[in-house]
Order: sequence, then structure tokens, then C-alpha cells
Amino acid sequence: MNDAADPVGQLDFGEARTDREPHRAGEHAALTDLNVGSTDEESAHDEAADGIDPPRGCDSRGETHRSILRSTRVRSHAVRVAVVADSGAGASGMADYACELEEELRRRGFETGVGAADVAILSTAPYALGVYTGWLRVVAQAARLRRRTRRIVVVRHEVFERPDDRLRMRVFEVLQRWSARRLEQWAAATVVADGARADRLRRLVPAARPPEIVAVGPNLPVPRDRAVRDDSDVVLVVGLLHADRDFETLVEAFPQLLERRPAARLILAGALSGNDRRLAALERRARELGVPVTRTGRLPAEELARCFAGAGTFFSGYTRLLSFGSGTLAAALAYALPVVVYDSATLGPGLAAGETVLTAPRTAEGVAAALELALGEDGRRVGSAGRRLYESELSWETIATRFDELLRRVTAQA
Repeated sequence: MNDAADPVGQLDFGEARTDREPHRAGEHAALTDLNVGSTDEESAHDEAADGIDPPRGCDSRGETHRSILRSTRVRSHAVRVAVVADSGAGASGMADYACELEEELRRRGFETGVGAADVAILSTAPYALGVYTGWLRVVAQAARLRRRTRRIVVVRHEVFERPDDRLRMRVFEVLQRWSARRLEQWAAATVVADGARADRLRRLVPAARPPEIVAVGPNLPVPRDRAVRDDSDVVLVVGLLHADRDFETLVEAFPQLLERRPAARLILAGALSGNDRRLAALERRARELGVPVTRTGRLPAEELARCFAGAGTFFSGYTRLLSFGSGTLAAALAYALPVVVYDSATLGPGLAAGETVLTAPRTAEGVAAALELALGEDGRRVGSAGRRLYESELSWETIATRFDELLRRVTAQA
């Protein structure tokens, strides 16, 4: 099995570039003096979640195989902020996050500035940079930033649990714990996306201060105005093929769904990276069952957004946890798509079975029944509730507001 499926967690960054509105070329200046070296491309190729092509706006040079720290310094009320992320192979989603957050902070009145920053927001996803080397790289990033900024806010998109006792996973766990402790010593504040990640971080570093919980916004262009679900029978799948997601049961359920909704079809959008052998087996089984399936492969952000706009429901596939740490979940809610998740998954705050998401037993019969509901009036009701949830919790405007509050507290510290 590909090792990208090993650690348990939700890392949907990179399936889409977060570029809701075009960025101007050159808007993000490369800080070559902060370059942390070349990406571990062999590991990054295996673990990358690059489901779509990068738009030219966030990185006008189109560099996806070389590690470059992207930074935009913005100023508000005499506080200068650098939003920093690694945009090397496997970590495109971190640059996306920085782009969106910087843009929304600017909309709140921040202006581009120059010189050393008072606060750096470091967006991290070490595992996407390499099973082992990613943790070292992130610590190196933070060490370099410490020489150029007074305070660092670390955004941790990954906090994993060790899935088994293999030696490589034990080494992985040791490196994650070491990096977490080092970053805790240096950070003025730490941000995670949900309570589950906060609990994992506390287990890694029991003496750590409680992290701030701030959701992850959509990782593709979404409508600003209230969206209405399209009347289609398309079941959309986007995301990684890791051990915590089950799309096999979905394929087995499709013949039963077709008996009830003959127009139903399945779209597998994005690269669906994580396990090539598993993906091949999934496609082979779909052909055997006669499932009308389209696999798009890598897509530009705008085209992936059109997949969401034309879908009737979004199948998440998570088996253990569904939370606000998933950019594709935020996108589905923004498009008023009813989200279907297995009833074995713990639902994070704000997500309620039958209200903002639909749940299904992990059986072919159960999934077919849930999808039938999702494509009908129940789905329209749940999708509308999901859009309201997006507007209140998951829009980048809301996320930027919470970061603004956090930055004010951090800069007020002695």
C-alpha cells in the first residue's frame, strides 16, 4: 500500500488550488533568503495531493517541483504580517491557504508592507513534503523565520496518529513529536482545524498551550451569493485514497442506485492520489459492475469548480472523522451539495446527521439508500443547511476575522 494512506487524518489540500478570484501575477514575492532547500521529490511524488493544475496567479512561474517559501507581508494598525507557506511539490495546498488568507486579511484593511514582519503565519503540512524529511523542513522554516520576525503563528494542517507498529511509522511518530515540541517552544500561538487535531496535538505535547481552532476554507472557487444545488443525478468524489476513506462500497452500491435513479452517474474528480493500485482496482470493479463513471484526472481549479456546480451530491467517503479540516468539504457545503458520509465517522461540531450532512451505513444497500435521499428533496434541504453552515463558519471572510482577532492577541503579548 502506498504510504500516503498510512497516517490517519484528513488532508484534502492540493486537490484544488484555492484561487476563488484571480490573483495578479507577481502579487506574492518569493523570499529567496528563506529558501529551505530542494523538496524530497521522491517522497513528495508519492504523497502529493495535487489533484488539479495550479493556476498561474498564485505562482506566476509555475514552479511545483522546487521548494520556495511564498510570503506576502501585510500591515494593519502598525502590525506587519507575513503569510508563509512552502509551495514545493506535494505542498501546493499550503501556498493556496496562504493566498486565500492573505487576500482576506487585505480585504479587512491590511496593506502590503515591506521590511521585517511583526508576526509570521506559517502554514505547515510536513507529511506532504516527505514521510521523514517534511518534519525537518518545517522546523528549518521556523528557525529561519525566527531570525526575521518577532512572533510566529503555526498553522498545523496535519496532526497524525501512528497507524501501526512498523518501524517506519515509529520513526515517523518520533519525528512528528520532536517537531511538534520544537514548534511549540517557538510559536506564539498554534492553530488547528478541529478538536480532533487539538486532542492529538495535546497527546504529542502534553505541556503545550491549547491551540486555537480555526476551520479550513474551501480549496476552489465558490459562489459568493447563496448557491442552489443543481438538479442532477451526478455523485461527485474528490479527495485522497487513504486508509480513512472508503470508495469501494460506493462503487458496489451504484447498481442499486441505478435501479432507483437510472440517470445517476459517478464522477471521480481530481488526481485521486494516494494509492495507484487501489485506484486501478476501483476503476476495474466499476467497469465490471457497469457503473457509469468518469475519471477526470488533474483539473484546473475553475474546471473542478464546475464539477461541484454540476453535481447533485458529494460523497465524502470518510469512515472515522468528518470535520472542518477538509477544504473539499467546505467547497461542497459552499455549493449547497448534500454531503454523504458513513455513519461510522465522528462528525465534528456544526455537522449534524440529517441536518447538515446525510449519513449511510457502510454497506452497499445503505449507501444506495442515502444517495437516493441526497438526490431528492431531502438532499435539497440538507444542502441548503450546509450552505448556511459554510456562510457562518467556513467562508474565508469568517476565517480571516478569527485570524485578525488572534493576531491582535499575539501582538499584545509582552
